[in-house]
Amino acid sequence: MRFMRIAILMLLLPAALAAAPFYAEASAGVRYDTTSYSPFVYSLKAGYGGLSIGLQHQWESSYDVSLSYDLAAGKTIHNLFLFHTDYVPDEGGWSDLAYVFSQRFRWGFFSLGYGIGVQSGVSYSEYGSPPMWSLYFLLSLDASLVFRHFAVTGYFTLYHPDEREWRPVPAAGIRAEVRIDGHHGIFVDAYARAAEMLIDPVITIDTLSIRAGYVYRGRL
Repeated sequence: MRFMRIAILMLLLPAALAAAPFYAEASAGVRYDTTSYSPFVYSLKAGYGGLSIGLQHQWESSYDVSLSYDLAAGKTIHNLFLFHTDYVPDEGGWSDLAYVFSQRFRWGFFSLGYGIGVQSGVSYSEYGSPPMWSLYFLLSLDASLVFRHFAVTGYFTLYHPDEREWRPVPAAGIRAEVRIDGHHGIFVDAYARAAEMLIDPVITIDTLSIRAGYVYRGRL
């Protein structure tokens, strides 16, 4: 009898795991800044449940890897844990850890969200310079219009997923997505990023980017 119970539980386990949603996303476009050799950039992202991973490469420039875990609490509250590392061949790189508390509210076709948190980062150079450390706050605001086959979001953030740094860099942009059906979608994301806020007293736009992509959402 005990063996039968264990066997039934083992059979039910895959069904329980299958209840978690997942997504896979690929995008490519251009990113113009003051240091990169080529503007071409592409990225791959995937997520299962609350866990997500992202890989991004700007041609002949930096390699980015990001990990995140979203611990939801109730219908509106999210606890987001973030890790990011970036490497520029023959130059150096940076890494950071962050925590963000966020909420999202939905009223019909309109939604509003905010996030506030803290991040610590370190930057290093292969030329022997001592590492530089940072500790600072994070903030994000966004508003969306969500319809059955179309969604558009305007946002401002200090931790853009494609522009993570060891120091705070504000970015603002718009993302529009056409949902082909319940699983497939295509999107365009365009944004401008300003220079970092710890040293520069004047906000100066140093990065412009636009990229298009495909996203698949389902349950695994």
